[in-house]
Amino acid sequence: MIRLEPLPKHSSSPNRYESAYRSWLWRARPRAAIRDPRTAALANRTQQLRDRWQATTKELAEEYGRNDAQRNVDRLPRLQHEETNLGRKFEQANDELRRRFPSYADLTAPDPIDASAAAQLLDPHEALISFISLDDCLIAWLLRQGKSPIYREIDVKREELAGTIGRFRLSLLSPNRPFDVIDAHQLYSEVLGPFEENLVGVKSLLLVPDDIVLKIPFSALITSDQGDAYRVLAERYKTQTAPTSQEFEAFYPRLSWLVEQNLAISILPSAASLRALRSQPDFLSDRSSVQPTGTEPFIGVGDPLLEGNGNERGGSMLVSRGTTVIETIRGLPRLPGTRRELIADARALGANTQDSLFMEERATKPWVMKLNRDRLGRARIISFATHALIGGEISGLKEPALVLTPPARPTDQNNGLLTTDDILSLKLENNDWLILSGCNTGSSNGTEGLSALVRAFFYAGASSLLVSQWSVSDAATERLMTAAPTYYARHLARGEALRPAMLKVMHSAKGSHAYFAHPFAWAPFVIVGESRGSEEKSPPALKGRVRSSAHFNEFGWGRQRPDGPADLSQCELIGRCLPRRAAAHNEHASVGWADRSASARTI
Repeated sequence: MIRLEPLPKHSSSPNRYESAYRSWLWRARPRAAIRDPRTAALANRTQQLRDRWQATTKELAEEYGRNDAQRNVDRLPRLQHEETNLGRKFEQANDELRRRFPSYADLTAPDPIDASAAAQLLDPHEALISFISLDDCLIAWLLRQGKSPIYREIDVKREELAGTIGRFRLSLLSPNRPFDVIDAHQLYSEVLGPFEENLVGVKSLLLVPDDIVLKIPFSALITSDQGDAYRVLAERYKTQTAPTSQEFEAFYPRLSWLVEQNLAISILPSAASLRALRSQPDFLSDRSSVQPTGTEPFIGVGDPLLEGNGNERGGSMLVSRGTTVIETIRGLPRLPGTRRELIADARALGANTQDSLFMEERATKPWVMKLNRDRLGRARIISFATHALIGGEISGLKEPALVLTPPARPTDQNNGLLTTDDILSLKLENNDWLILSGCNTGSSNGTEGLSALVRAFFYAGASSLLVSQWSVSDAATERLMTAAPTYYARHLARGEALRPAMLKVMHSAKGSHAYFAHPFAWAPFVIVGESRGSEEKSPPALKGRVRSSAHFNEFGWGRQRPDGPADLSQCELIGRCLPRRAAAHNEHASVGWADRSASARTI
């Protein structure tokens, strides 16, 4: 049983929720490496210094962005001194931690990645864009192989950007809401528009968002505000007129959707995670380094025995023990689409439906734990098709979980939930694609960025996840999740398989399923992690061997990284932004960034 404590409210760090989750995730594992209390105290102090340094660095960048009338003349030199002092203290503490406990430092603070190293990991048809929102602007870098990095300082305030995203997402909560085409186009213009000419020839776009940009469902963005369809739907949105079946079929497919471009989109938690995905591990995992004797194409778990009615996958966060909770879980809607979905996926991937599917009375926690002993580690694709219960900023005995068939009598070993703690123990070393075909499996309440479920599965060894960003329709999800693995089985990359699956749902909008044209139905899912195919130009050292779980500490949430460094997605962006802003005010020398080491700029 895990107690997820309230997230801290006092910190001003741009990554405060990331740090809170990492710390909790680390404490959740009894195998934590530190046993000496003095070293543990030093590690905790190092983490706190890093968080304070990141927060001060961001405040300093924001202060430089203010005009003369807005700038606090007393605050700027104080921040300059504080940033320099904290950076020095952090480096001293980190050096001492590495000296005392080198293995801990390797696990929690791998070398950050710079722009040139990240660009070398990209294929010629790939591009990576890293974002961070400041009070007065959005800053971003675009990387491509063999080309100089492109820096943009986009004139949109964080508060305004968050408001635009909020309105946009509100229109995606139900197909009965008119779609916000106005903000869909504005977000495209603000976030991707500045890089439009730099994306010519790009077929795969890897995005490293901060906690604000992460909330954008990029596939549902609109690239043009021209045409009758846009004008009609813009007017419908302004008057808040509910869409009709005729409008779904006549206008929605004619919009200039980003998903219709030949561009596969995926999310990375950090730029350094690309190195984890595409480079050889530095050392072996604590799990067995022996390659499994054989692989399985697919294992599917879902369609738990539930007694409620409904057509959405998801539910309220529940306290995960007690008979009252069991009855509540049992009362969640049965999802008939999950059964058809898993059967279709197994057939498309060449798996034996009798051996590979665990549904109804076999969709239980004991069965999953039994599979974990010898089969999950061999499965190439794993799908959990069920309700997902997502926690947020809460206190008490509550944690995110996937719903399984509840037992007649609950025990601590089987309470009808596959909790985050259970997921942390899974062995997914050989997994190429993990599908979470449920509600809100990729997002949280806004306080943790990507959901705890996603983080836990990466911790367990998954390299690529397909997750959802809002409550999903069972019928639409069944069609989408049947199509995506089918395209993947045709040797398309993961990102390339998802895009045509979305289009297939959109263009199948007819009759009672006319709402399939609304992005509520086809746009909730996104790939997090590796987007290309498992055999696409993988480094020779990675082919045919078990992935190291420690290798995944390169992610912004990896299992041994409670306090891992920010990289291109945060402090490097801010660090590169600082000299530009300081130079504009003839203060560059006083900041000291010109003399600071590259590792300090990337933290």
